[in-house]
Amino acid sequence: MATASLKRNDRLGSIAIWSAALVLCLLVLADALSRSAETSAPPAALRLNPWNADARVASISAGLTAQASDPPDLGGMAAAAERGLWIAPVDARFRSLLGEVRQRQGDSAAAQQFFIDAQRVSPTELHALGQLILAAGSRGDVAEAVRLLDVMLRRWPDELKAVEPALPDLLASAEGQQAVLDVLRSDPPWRSRLLSALARSDAGLPPASQLLLDLAGSATPPTAGEISTVVNGFLRAKRYDDAHRLFLLTLSEADFARTGLIHNGRFEVAASPSPFNWQFASTSAAEVRLDGAPPYAGAGVRFLNKPARDIRLRQTILLAPGRYRFSVDASAVSLVIPRGIYWSVRCLAPSREIARVNIDPGTYRDRSLVTEFAVEDCAAQSVELRSGLVADSWVYRYSGRVTFHSLGIERLDSATSSN
Repeated sequence: MATASLKRNDRLGSIAIWSAALVLCLLVLADALSRSAETSAPPAALRLNPWNADARVASISAGLTAQASDPPDLGGMAAAAERGLWIAPVDARFRSLLGEVRQRQGDSAAAQQFFIDAQRVSPTELHALGQLILAAGSRGDVAEAVRLLDVMLRRWPDELKAVEPALPDLLASAEGQQAVLDVLRSDPPWRSRLLSALARSDAGLPPASQLLLDLAGSATPPTAGEISTVVNGFLRAKRYDDAHRLFLLTLSEADFARTGLIHNGRFEVAASPSPFNWQFASTSAAEVRLDGAPPYAGAGVRFLNKPARDIRLRQTILLAPGRYRFSVDASAVSLVIPRGIYWSVRCLAPSREIARVNIDPGTYRDRSLVTEFAVEDCAAQSVELRSGLVADSWVYRYSGRVTFHSLGIERLDSATSSN
């Protein structure tokens, strides 16, 4: 009888173990299904696992952002957030959601306290940070707004787009400009993103330019890419003088000594991203380089025995109305250019050519080519090397090498001249 009782107990124990294992498997399965649905179907995910904090946050957020004709059930959402806070007391998102609900209910003081509590629990809680930044800005506490913005963008750099429309207003005051400058001097990882965002709007261009000028004398000066971003923003806005001024004021002393009506006309250093410096790139038909020892010092173009319709070597320039002389000093070795190549000075708006210097084929050294031209009704120009080939055809293969030692533009109807 004792043996039978032991066997029965063993069977009951086995059943209990298997039952527990089955329950555990079901719980694991329910949790897995809940996790898989927490984004696409938060209410269903929450029914599968009421302790799924992510599903609860997603469910409340969906209710708050729903575009329904009936007003949202704010009381129910508050209760759901409070249950979430009871389940996960260190999850700052529930405090932030409670703040949003209280704010919609008209209790701004309680809402701000929830946002403050959420940020204390998790300094990078996104929604709380956004609300606290807006609150600091509305009460004129620019320094606090910038401090919180720094915290947000270090953790959530892609969220810059959410505050981008408010950036010009933030920088409109001297206090705001100084607060942002103080942070940018520490070279935060979002500095370039901020300058790019400012450069996308007409209102953001002046403060962006001033920030770059202030950073130029700091221990963390602006990069060439940051300067180029704002310069290009001015060009897109057709504010050519502002673009050129920023370019000139951010040049090093050595680079400033190389500037003139054409910047770096002797191709002494490699190009920077600025459109007011040489922009160049090689193609499958033409290799372009800005280096070399004599007799190849300068901008070298080596053609690769292919049709060369596209040659990428150009610079944006600003010439006032008047008469000018355009000179090119070049050398060539076995240069074959069936449809020709030429330097072109073009008006940017309206687009048209105002001067051309044709390049000779063959082999020669230090040949000077000159033309004169006039500028009228043209706020900005470009100087660029172009091909006479209008369509790719293997009948017209370009080969050989040409080196441009210098390009210069000199004003003829003024005492001022430059190379």
